[in-house]
Amino acid sequence: MTLTLPYHRLGALPFTTASSNSVFHLYHHNDLTRLAALQAALLDSQPRRSPLAPDVVIVPNRGVGRWLQMTLARHQGVAANLELPLMARFIWDLLPRCLPGSPDSRPYARAAMLWHLYAVLPEAAEDEPAIGHYLRDAPDSLQRLQLAGKLADLFDQYLIYRPSLLTDWSAGRRATDHPAEPWQAALWRRLKQRLAERGHPADRAQLLEGLIRLLDSDHPIPSDSLPEAVYCFGLGHLPPEYLRFLYALGRRIDVHYLLPNPCDGYWGDIRAQRRPLAEPPPDQPDDNELTIEAGHPLLASLGRGTRDLLRVLYSDELSSIQEPELGPAMAYEAAADDGLLGRIQQDIIGMRVTPNAPAENAPDASVQIHACHGPLREVEVLHDQLLDWLGRNPDRSPRDIVVMMPDVAAYGPAIESVFGGATGARHLPYSLSDRARHSAHPVVQSFQTLLNLPLARWAADDILSLAAVPAIARRFHLDGTAMNQLQHWIGSAGVRWGLNAETRRQFGAGDFEQNSWRFGLDRLLLGIAQADDQVLTAGVAPWSDLEGGSTAALGGLWLFVDRLARWQHDVENAVSAAAWQDRCNALLDDLFRADPDDRSELAALDELREAVHGLAEADRCLDGEPLDWITVRETLLDELAQTSTHQPFLSAGVTFCGLMPLRAVPFGMVCLIGMNDEAFPRREQNRNLNLLRHAPRTGDHSVRDDDRLLFLQALTAAGDSFYISYTGQDVTTGDTLPPSTLVGEFLDFLHASYFADLSEESFRARWPVLQPMQPFSPRYFDGADGHDRVFTFAQAWAPAGAATGQSRRAAPLLFGPVTHRATARLEHIELSTLKRFFDHPPRYYLQQLWQIELAAEDQAIDDDEPLSLDGLSAYRIREALLEQAQREDQPVELTPDALWRARGLLPPPPLDIQPFADQGRQANALLTEWRYWRKQAQPAEAVDVDVKIQATRLTGRITPVWTDGLRWMRPGRLRMQYRLRQWIDFLALRVAGHAGGLHLAGLERLSGGAEMFTLHAELPPDKAERHLSALLDIFSEGQTYPLPVLPDLAERYLDALEKRGDHHDALDVVNRHLANSFSPPPEMRDPYFAPLLGDTLLTDPEQGDRFGRLATSICGPVFDTLRAPEGPA
Repeated sequence: MTLTLPYHRLGALPFTTASSNSVFHLYHHNDLTRLAALQAALLDSQPRRSPLAPDVVIVPNRGVGRWLQMTLARHQGVAANLELPLMARFIWDLLPRCLPGSPDSRPYARAAMLWHLYAVLPEAAEDEPAIGHYLRDAPDSLQRLQLAGKLADLFDQYLIYRPSLLTDWSAGRRATDHPAEPWQAALWRRLKQRLAERGHPADRAQLLEGLIRLLDSDHPIPSDSLPEAVYCFGLGHLPPEYLRFLYALGRRIDVHYLLPNPCDGYWGDIRAQRRPLAEPPPDQPDDNELTIEAGHPLLASLGRGTRDLLRVLYSDELSSIQEPELGPAMAYEAAADDGLLGRIQQDIIGMRVTPNAPAENAPDASVQIHACHGPLREVEVLHDQLLDWLGRNPDRSPRDIVVMMPDVAAYGPAIESVFGGATGARHLPYSLSDRARHSAHPVVQSFQTLLNLPLARWAADDILSLAAVPAIARRFHLDGTAMNQLQHWIGSAGVRWGLNAETRRQFGAGDFEQNSWRFGLDRLLLGIAQADDQVLTAGVAPWSDLEGGSTAALGGLWLFVDRLARWQHDVENAVSAAAWQDRCNALLDDLFRADPDDRSELAALDELREAVHGLAEADRCLDGEPLDWITVRETLLDELAQTSTHQPFLSAGVTFCGLMPLRAVPFGMVCLIGMNDEAFPRREQNRNLNLLRHAPRTGDHSVRDDDRLLFLQALTAAGDSFYISYTGQDVTTGDTLPPSTLVGEFLDFLHASYFADLSEESFRARWPVLQPMQPFSPRYFDGADGHDRVFTFAQAWAPAGAATGQSRRAAPLLFGPVTHRATARLEHIELSTLKRFFDHPPRYYLQQLWQIELAAEDQAIDDDEPLSLDGLSAYRIREALLEQAQREDQPVELTPDALWRARGLLPPPPLDIQPFADQGRQANALLTEWRYWRKQAQPAEAVDVDVKIQATRLTGRITPVWTDGLRWMRPGRLRMQYRLRQWIDFLALRVAGHAGGLHLAGLERLSGGAEMFTLHAELPPDKAERHLSALLDIFSEGQTYPLPVLPDLAERYLDALEKRGDHHDALDVVNRHLANSFSPPPEMRDPYFAPLLGDTLLTDPEQGDRFGRLATSICGPVFDTLRAPEGPA
């Protein structure tokens, strides 16, 4: 970012920064860049006792600290030996070095008080009905922990803003009439007593008061206890007690307070005279700024935090503060040079409002407000507006832009999608910070999953997804190939959910291990040692379809699941916080192995160990009291919900970050997105219990006031443009949604102050900009929109925009019109290739000839155990039962035995009895036919065929071939696809000179169930050769374009043609089948076939005739010849 105030402009400071009488120096300016230049000059002019002593600069947050370091480095060439503590950290680190006895204030830190309160709450509940009633209603430890956290927050605020309240409580006095005060006071006394017994009788408020008295006195303090000087940079709001401390510190060392102040005049109070800090507020609350009679409206409504700070700084108690006169070098200037933004900033500086002249009523791009349809559209519009701003300001770069939002988690995915997906001239570098730890890296997210493991179902896909996290997969030697193999094995072995039977008992889902992880892993491990899957071993049915070289992956998965099981077992036992810390660190060591070259992965593990280290505070406070898993989980999840400290801020590129108080550092363009109603400003927590809200005082902290001040700071920090967007239109209904109250107030201010001569309708036509719902809206491309801020650089959407509103045209066919042309046959074709082609001609064409895969294989495992049999499962059981019946030449039993139940294919008992019996009866029906076949002929060995039809050689192996021809039995429907495969084998067999017919047996669906039926065909060799030659011609045709035909659809056509006798009537039947939009047929869900039909299906005459020709040529001989025998089987 370019500095507007070069360092050399300050020159020699017109005062001495160190003297025999130290003092509190106050400087203020509206521009943090100017204050940073002044900070550089102060550091250079400060005499040092030791060159090794660090310069102490207190900052409001890490973001401002990083910005200041970068700015000082630009001024001085290097920024080194700087300490940049937060205010509270500086005080509590200084306190033990100055006070006698080196008292430790850490027991009264918020984190420590939480655990001390957690310890005393059970005893307090016995004496205090309010606490006892709350904890009795929910006796688990979670309620106890949450109450302790809320009270720790309150007591922490009381220590800072109401030390007198705590003094009254300690003395047994009541200070307010709030109904929550008696039990809060009693609990505070218990907390004080507990800490006094542990050697900490004085709380932080008392220690701070003692330090202030020491600094105010003439009592000597060792010179090495205090820094040579203290600088306070950018602290726009500070508790009055902290200001008193700095004022007292100014008697010992130089204190330089660089205050960001948007106005160059005093605006803290309408009265010129000073007033005591203890003076109560006016009778009328100033939430609506009723006490301000003059001044700028935005200062009145948004600047309460800084205004209260000014009241304290100019109070009687701090009357010795000095304000050095720095002359023109520190004169106030607006950050923006001109335009509406420049006028607003200049008016804030001068505490006035300068209305526009009528000729200036056209809004410029320096202030923009956009209403969009949801977060994604907000970010898309923002991207276009940033490109426009950079194009209009060639001296600016993406690093001159900051984008702040109240909810980073809600907008993070949209930011990564839009900014991460932009390429070429639309690419903008960016960084995203302030994400919660649990959303920052997969390692952190997986640890969060582990914390919730006792509540998990152990679903197969969930556990495999966890194992696939790179750091975990690396630990257990599971690469991508291994994970794909394991996905298949786990699903085939019957794993669905649950670690074991105990998991089912916890969920009230029975008391058996079938379909659990223990069940499936036992089957897989036994399958390694035992190849015979027909033998039950110790109640386990082996699953032996394993590839030997890949069994190492199974061992890695078993170790992973075993470690998870041990973790789940461990968390059932309550132990001390220190033991939990050891457990969690051991879990990180056992489950994760970071890539040493992956800095983000290493940082994520560091974040986890840092979060786990927070349990050390609980151990110090609880003296070994056992904590259950719920308490530890909630504690760690709360830690992981905090912002990560290892995320980038102010890196090269557009900076995306959270809306945090006192973070509005100068940028060329300041953007606030997600400014939705209820999202900003934030709501106060614990308001009903907070006694500060019952009797507010000057300088009290307020979350909403912090956010309002941030809005003001963002407005004054923008150098060229101030940008706001929000979800102003409902994505579903299009209804208007209100923005944040701050945006609403800002719009009202603009209208009343700068566009007062415009009607409400005229003003709302320009403010806010109503962006279209879609990025391909014609408004972006037709040039007809009257608003100059409605545009896009995403020209890829232009064709969609041009098509919007036009009459709908039929989608073109995937390959357009096709004219059949004669194609030379291949010289050699494998029989298996020919059958694979006719299984699905368009799929073969796209996959084999173009290597196009349109259907990704769905490897997801069903998370529910089978409570009934779907079609595929029923077929597999029938197939296995038929093989068993044929092998044993005996009908199968209709009741499942232990081996069948151990395979996990059936529903759990007793739900398995009826489905198994149904499949068994169907298998036995087929066994009857198979026995009849065995009486007529015997299976022979496989036959190798090698025939030449015209110029094409056809080779392959056919199995099994019986002594009287080809026989094939399927425990399911004999759909045309399966008939056609056997028909091709039969034709080749006959052409090769083998005698016999074709016999098929299968099951037919009837309303009462499935019954066995048979088909039979006889064909002379010459006719078989003609049919096979015709199929080879169609195969050659299918090498030039995807044939729009499928065997089962062809059967539907041929059946209708036989019944109706007319080609067009038969096509009408097929088209009605395809046009069923309520329940689309499988052909229209087929990614290879459906695009060939387009919107016209087979109604196009050319397409319909082609389909009829292909259906008749391919499947007609099968349909006509392969028929049910007239006599009994």
